[in-house]
Amino acid sequence: MELTLSAILGVLALLSVIGAVVCLVHLHRTASDVDPLSGAVSYYGVGPHARWYRAQVTLVGFGSLCVVWGLWGESVGGTVLVWLAVFGVSRLCIAWFPADLPERGRTRDGLVHNLLAAAAFASSAIAASDLGRVLRDTPGWDLSGPLAALGTAVVVTAIALGVTWLVPRLHRSVFGLVERFWYVAVLAWLSVASVALVMV
Repeated sequence: MELTLSAILGVLALLSVIGAVVCLVHLHRTASDVDPLSGAVSYYGVGPHARWYRAQVTLVGFGSLCVVWGLWGESVGGTVLVWLAVFGVSRLCIAWFPADLPERGRTRDGLVHNLLAAAAFASSAIAASDLGRVLRDTPGWDLSGPLAALGTAVVVTAIALGVTWLVPRLHRSVFGLVERFWYVAVLAWLSVASVALVMV
């Protein structure tokens, strides 16, 4: 297999996703003060475990931008690259704007965090829903089917996130669980996109 720029970017993206998963597993094992059912993943970004949260969102952002670069290099165009870039940049930026914890007042950093989170949820859904379709019509992409299936999972979990975010009762009880399902879907989707770049 020829070592192309796309393949290198795919490997970098996949390693970034793996690193993000390691960070998330570490956070869930060590930060017992965050309830995985109701507590947002971003709550890990406030307090002694903040560096692990910042590392995982930075890795996801970097990996996403590697996928953007690799797809662009393979002449895959369209708005899907724009939305995936928005997702990557929002993940990189959110590392520096901690969330507001429920027991604390609202802050400007918390507001920016929420806006960046909303941008990430929406852009991931749009990009994931489009990429499988775009690659299905492009010769040489063997994983367009799995990408489309995982893209559907990203869309469904992103919509569920929007509902639980807007309904106070759901937000207090199951937002954290739904967000973790979204994380699983997005990271699986990015992993397959990374592997697709290596295989093209």
